[in-house]
Amino acid sequence: MKIIKRKPKQKGFTLIELLLIVGFISIASIGIYSTAKLAVNTRSAAVEATHLKALGDVLVNSYGIAGDYSLVTTNTVAQNPSMLPNGMVDSNSGNLVNEFGGTIQVQPAPDLINMAGTPLHGFTIIDQNIDAKACIKVVTNAEGMFTQIQVNNQVVQPVFGQVNPDALAVYCSQNDMASISFTYYGF
Repeated sequence: MKIIKRKPKQKGFTLIELLLIVGFISIASIGIYSTAKLAVNTRSAAVEATHLKALGDVLVNSYGIAGDYSLVTTNTVAQNPSMLPNGMVDSNSGNLVNEFGGTIQVQPAPDLINMAGTPLHGFTIIDQNIDAKACIKVVTNAEGMFTQIQVNNQVVQPVFGQVNPDALAVYCSQNDMASISFTYYGF
């Protein structure tokens, strides 16, 4: 009688099986990372727009009562961090910062003469280093508060007009990071 030797059962995985597992994990990780980055970007854009509106409200309520925004500067605003949203003033530098790590500048806007010949006074908030993918969301979420909006020094919302979605898409996508100027004129 012939004795058949059994091969011992294989323990572990073959190299091909291991490579397949690593490949699947890599593909899943890429999908999770891109989804998480999109979610963080969307959240940051919403928070930034909320902070801009809050900053605008602070400026209107602090300086707009007298109708004089000539004293509005980044330094005067940063000196009152209790009036600003949490995280808007960098505790180390004292600078105004946005959700994307960029700086925020505040300055008086040049006077605008209305149709009756009366000058309108205002202020401009310059929000720098906004992620290009979040630029459109920041502008559309904050547009109702401001009189004029520029992206990368190009007008996307003319004075007292509406945001031009085509111009917004073009100017937001010009660079990896965008600079957005929000101007408010009081009545």
